[in-house]
Parts: sequence; C-alpha cells; structure tokens
Amino acid sequence: MRLPRPLRRRRDDAPPERTETADADARKRTEAMAAHGRRRRPAPWVEAISVRVRGAGLELRRRLRPLGRGISRLVSAVAPKVSRAIFFVAGLPVALVAAGLDLFLRTARAVRGRLAPVAAAIAAVAARVAAQVTPVRVLAVVILLIAAALAGSQFTDYRGVAVGDPQYPADVARVAPPPLADIEHAGEAHLYLGVPAAILVGILTVLTVRGRWQLGRGIALVALAGIALTLLVDRPQGLDAGTAGDAYLGTEAQLLEGFWGQLAACVGLLICGPLLGWHVKIAAAEREHTRRRGARIRGGLDRLRPARARNAAMEARA
Repeated sequence: MRLPRPLRRRRDDAPPERTETADADARKRTEAMAAHGRRRRPAPWVEAISVRVRGAGLELRRRLRPLGRGISRLVSAVAPKVSRAIFFVAGLPVALVAAGLDLFLRTARAVRGRLAPVAAAIAAVAARVAAQVTPVRVLAVVILLIAAALAGSQFTDYRGVAVGDPQYPADVARVAPPPLADIEHAGEAHLYLGVPAAILVGILTVLTVRGRWQLGRGIALVALAGIALTLLVDRPQGLDAGTAGDAYLGTEAQLLEGFWGQLAACVGLLICGPLLGWHVKIAAAEREHTRRRGARIRGGLDRLRPARARNAAMEARA
C-alpha cells in the first residue's frame, strides 16, 4: 500500500503579504544587477584604447625578450665572480685573524721547545737550593748581613748641629732644612768599636752554625753591649752641641741615620742570635734522634740474621 504524498502548498495558497515582499525583493535585485552591469560596461573608445595598450605591451614584451635573455646570460656569467669577490672581502679579516693565531701558536711551540731545557735546568737548581734552605742557614745569612750593616754604620754620619733652626718655619724646613755643622761619623764617638764587634759576630755565627749552639747567646751579649754603647755613650755625645753651639746662635744637635742604623743593627742581632742557637740545638737533636733510630733498626736486622752471618759481620767490623 503506497502512502500518499505530502500535500504541497501551492504558490497561490501563500499569504498575499509574503508574495508581495518576495516579488519586491526580486525586482530590487534585478534592478541592482542591471545597474551594476550598466556601470561596469566601458565606453567603446575606452575599450579600443585598452585593447591597443594591451597589444603594445605584448609586442614590447616580445621584442624585449631577446634583450632579457642577454641580460640574464650576462648576470649568470658575472654573478659567480661578484659573489666570490664579496666572499673574499668578507672573509679577509677572518683569514688574517686565523693566520695570526696560527703564527702565534707556532711561535709559542717553538719558544717552548727552546726554553723547556732552560726551564728544567732552572727548576732543578731551584729545587736544590730549596733543599739546602734551612732555618739555620737563613738565620746565619741574616745575622751576617746585619753584622755588615753594623760595620757600615760606623762610617756614616750619626750626629750634626743644625744652625739657625728656630728661624726656619716648618714649611720651609721641609723643603730646605737648616745647614748642619760639626758632623761626625758614628765610629768617631767610640773609636770604631762597631767594626771589631761585627767581625766577632761573624766568627760567633760560623761557630754556632757548626754545632756550638751556646755561642748564639754570645751574639746576643755583643748586641747588648752595642745597645748600651749606643744609648749611654753615643746619644749624650750626639745631643751635645759642643763648639758649634758656642760659635752659632740658634743651634740644635740632631741624631742622624748613622746612630739609628747602629741601634737597629744591635737590636736585630739581639733577636737573631739566640734564635739561631735555638734552631741549631733543635737540628742537632733531630740528627741525634735519627742516628739512634738508625742504630736501633740496624741492631734489629743484625738479630734477624743467621748466627754465621752475624759472626762474619762482627769479624768484619773488628
């Protein structure tokens, strides 16, 4: 049994309002399309000019096509050379830097190859010197240098009399100090006793380093005698204006670098002398301890040997 088809509403059955609205829209659309077509349609003379311009452009393109091919071939031939030149100019700084770095590395390798034996020799010498450097030897060298400074201070000016010192303002005295009169060397005040004292200190230092550590105290006694001589004899004489004070007005006695150098040398000997004796004593104790330990080790090895070998060793020692 076939079902009946759905009934369609005929156009005539549509409401009159909807029909009129649809007809009005269709008319507006048709009129708009017609107006648009009328506006887009150009005049005949415009169409003729447009056709001629297009034809001229096509003809010009056809005639310029061989010229374009020639320009293309020229550009294809020149472009690689131009690009190589550009890359050469751009890569020149990089090449120079690379060449400089390579030259530096080669030079460094060559210099290192030449200087390696010298550096090894210097390192070996430095190692030997470092192995020889001990507190005893360092102190001995320091004491000898101080003794030399004590002997040299005897020949430097230790006192002088400033003439007209009160008349010199402080700012002027810094630039141009007052003249000194009646200048004396440090040795003149005590008959150059610092020179034999320095020689005695050198002898005591050598004997102390050889193992007589008690003589380090002797160096300190010499230093104490030098300090007493400096403070009790040289200082009063140095601060006495003497004949220069009587001959000039406004005089002032001054202690110069010879006095202070002698005093500093004596103080250094007072400190370094006992310190040297103490280090020599410690070094001797360490050597004795090492000797006894070696003897004990050798005695133990002798007891471990067979009796025949031990008897042979005792006979060989006898």
